[in-house]
Amino acid sequence: MATSAPGRDHAAGSGGTPPDVPAAAPAPSRACSRCGAALAAGQDWCLECGTAAPGRLGRRPGMRAAVAVATLTLLLVGGAVAASYAALSTDANRQAGTTTPADASPVAQAPPVIPDTPAPAPAPKLPKGTSTTTLPGAGATPPAPIDPLPSAPAPSAATPGLVSPSGGTTTTPSTTTTTPSTTTTTPAPAPLVALKIPDGGAALYDPYTRATAQGDPARAIDGKPATSFFVTTADDGQDQQVGLLVDLGAVKRVRAVELATSTPGGTIEVYGADGSAVPTDILDTRWTHLAARKDVDGDSKAGNEPRDGKEQIKVATPGAASADSGARVRRVLLWFTVPPSAGHTVRISELKLLG
Repeated sequence: MATSAPGRDHAAGSGGTPPDVPAAAPAPSRACSRCGAALAAGQDWCLECGTAAPGRLGRRPGMRAAVAVATLTLLLVGGAVAASYAALSTDANRQAGTTTPADASPVAQAPPVIPDTPAPAPAPKLPKGTSTTTLPGAGATPPAPIDPLPSAPAPSAATPGLVSPSGGTTTTPSTTTTTPSTTTTTPAPAPLVALKIPDGGAALYDPYTRATAQGDPARAIDGKPATSFFVTTADDGQDQQVGLLVDLGAVKRVRAVELATSTPGGTIEVYGADGSAVPTDILDTRWTHLAARKDVDGDSKAGNEPRDGKEQIKVATPGAASADSGARVRRVLLWFTVPPSAGHTVRISELKLLG
């Protein structure tokens, strides 16, 4: 005999306690069709890969293809925009790299001259012997020539002009500098003074024994114009080569020799020596040539009056800066070479050494 469940029987018999209600069946689980991730109830999109849940797009046929096309279109448009931006940026950088630096000085340029009318085209050259044919448009009046711009005047050599930024010429005022002149006055030489000649300071100098006759040399320095010294040499066609020697006794500065003579003409050379001994002959290197006088008392050289019976001969050491500097010597020799005009006798009445 079958028995019923106690509960059910109780419920059916008493009606106080309700019978047990069976639990609801669980909803079927869903998974992503792409990655297999679980989808909750009511979840339309996969949280892992973003794929639509099954049945989400199934209600609209072809929706997935349309979305794919739209997505691809957006990607293409975005790529094109990015490429255009990159190209513009590259051009901007290249232009910035070739731009003139801000600190570069601008180069001033003259504004170009734009003619109002174009210049007429030059007529074609025709070969020689060909007759001239009127070209089309030859009868038209040629346009008036354009006057060239006036050129800037060339700057003068004395005052160069400066070119202004506008192209004109700016004249620099000339400056005159006056340098004060310096005048150097050379003091006049001191007057000549006769030097004292000791007694016995005059002697005949005849190293080659040329004298054939002679007077007393002391008469040339005794201060008496009436007395004189003379010397005669042979008339053999040679120079006289004899002289009158004066010893000052000490080295002194001699600037000139002054003599009085009655036998003009002839040549006298002046030598000097500063040693204590007399040089042996005229070629001795101890002699220094101080002066020479041709045609004694015969012309007006060196300020002398011709035929006045006097002659002054200035002496100086060779290479001296001034002709008036004289020479420091002890002995002075009057060396007679060319004989006087009257013959082979030289006569001197007075002789002075001036310093």
